[in-house]
Amino acid sequence: MSSDAQVPRRLLLVAPYFLPRHYGGAVVVYRELFAQLPGWEVHVAAPSGPGCDDTDRALLRQGLHVHRVPGVLLDEQPGAAGLRLFRSLLGIWQARAALLRLRAQLAPDLLICGNVLELSWMAVAGRALQPDLNYVHGEELSLPSLGRGVAVLLKRLRPRLLRAARLNLAVSEPTRRSLLAFGLDDTRVRLLPNFVDCRHYQPADDLPGLRAALGLRPGPVFLALARMVRRKGLDDLLRALAELRVQARLPASFQLRLVGEGPELVPLQQLAESLGLEGQVLFRGRLSGDDALRELQACDALVMPNKNINGDDEGFGLVFLEANACGKPVLGGASGGVPDAIEDEVSGLLARPGDIEHIAAQLARLIESPELRQALGCQGLERARRRFDLQARRAQLRQLLDAMAGEVAALPTATSGEGLR
Repeated sequence: MSSDAQVPRRLLLVAPYFLPRHYGGAVVVYRELFAQLPGWEVHVAAPSGPGCDDTDRALLRQGLHVHRVPGVLLDEQPGAAGLRLFRSLLGIWQARAALLRLRAQLAPDLLICGNVLELSWMAVAGRALQPDLNYVHGEELSLPSLGRGVAVLLKRLRPRLLRAARLNLAVSEPTRRSLLAFGLDDTRVRLLPNFVDCRHYQPADDLPGLRAALGLRPGPVFLALARMVRRKGLDDLLRALAELRVQARLPASFQLRLVGEGPELVPLQQLAESLGLEGQVLFRGRLSGDDALRELQACDALVMPNKNINGDDEGFGLVFLEANACGKPVLGGASGGVPDAIEDEVSGLLARPGDIEHIAAQLARLIESPELRQALGCQGLERARRRFDLQARRAQLRQLLDAMAGEVAALPTATSGEGLR
C-alpha cells in the first residue's frame, strides 16, 4: 500500500505571523507550501484576532487546520517597563500552557517552529515543546526593535532554540550561512529555497484590457508591493525617482503604484509630497490577493530596493518571484536573501542598498528601455518556472518531513543546488 493511502501523519506548525493579521512572505510559505501536503494532516497554531473565523474556514478548505492560541504573538504591551515585561511573560506562559494542551490533543508526529525569535522561549518550555524543525526565513536571525523588555530574553534564548531542533530549514543561502554562524553543525542545517505558484501567478491573457480596466497611463508603470517597513527601501525608491526627475530622466507619463500598508505608510506619503512626486506616485493601500495579482500582471516592472536596517534584513523576497512568474522584470537591493531571489541581469537588476544614485541609475535603465524590460521579464518567467515552482518545492518538503518522521533511512539531498541541500 502506498504512503498516500495510509492514515496521514500529523504535524503542528506554530506560526506567530499568520493570516488574517499578517500577509508577508512567511505567511505565503505556510499557506501555500503546507496546504494539501500529501501524506500529512497539517495543523497551525496561530494568534487570535478579528476576522479569524472566516479565514479559518477558508484555510480548512485548503487543508490547513488552524488553532488560535493567545500569546503566540507577543504584542507590544502598554504601561511602565516592569509592567510591560510582566505582561509579556504572562503571555508566554499562557501560550506555553495552550500549546502543551494542543500537543497533547493532537499528538503530532512533528512539531515545527515558525519563528525562531518570537518563539525562542520554546527552548526552555520543556521537552514537549522543543521543535523537531525550525523553519527560518532570515530576518528573525537579527534582532529588530521589538519594543518590549522581553526582547533581550528572546535574543538570548534564540541560539538555544536553534540547537534544540533536530533540523533548521533555511529559505536562502545567506540564511543558511547565518545559521551556520551560530555554531550549528552543517548536518543540522538544510536549504529549501522559496517558491512561487506558477499556476496562480501568470502573465495576463489580455494585458491592454487589464491596463485599461485599472485606468493605467500609457507610460511606464512601476509597482512596489510590500509591507511598508523601513527595510523595504521605499524611501530610497522615492528619493531615486526625485533624482531622476532632476536629471530630466523621469517621463511625465511615469507612475509608481505602491500597494501595502504598515508603519511607514504615512511617512512615505509625506516624503512623496515633500519631493513633489505626489502626481506620479499613487498609494493603493492593502489589496486582496486577486487585486494584488492584477497589479502585478499590469505593471511594467516591480521595484523594491530593500536594505539592512540595524540588522533587520529581507530574508528572501517572494514578491520578486511572483512578479517574474507574471513575466515582469524586478529591481531589488543586494541585501539579505534577495540575491537568491533575483539573478542580476537575468531576471532583474540588483542595486546597492541605500545608494540613491545607483538605485536611480538602475531605475533609469528599466524606465528607458522597453527592450530590457521585455528581456528580463521573459528570462525571469522561465527561471521562475524552471527553478522555483511550488509543486516541486512541496514534493521536496514532503520528502524531508517523511524522512524526519522515520519513513526513509536518510534525509534527502540535491545535487542541482535548486532544492534541498
